[in-house]
Amino acid sequence: MTDAESDGHSSFPPCPHCDSQVITVTTRGPMTHVAGPCGCRLTPHEARQL
Repeated sequence: MTDAESDGHSSFPPCPHCDSQVITVTTRGPMTHVAGPCGCRLTPHEARQL
């Protein structure tokens, strides 16, 4: 267990739509981005922020 995990924080950012941890961002085109594993669609700005 890492220090971040032991104090309740994760190194993965929260999804801006559902607050799940975002582990991957999949880009399927210039305007289509999906957070994983939650599957929420992201705007280009949100994808860049993650």
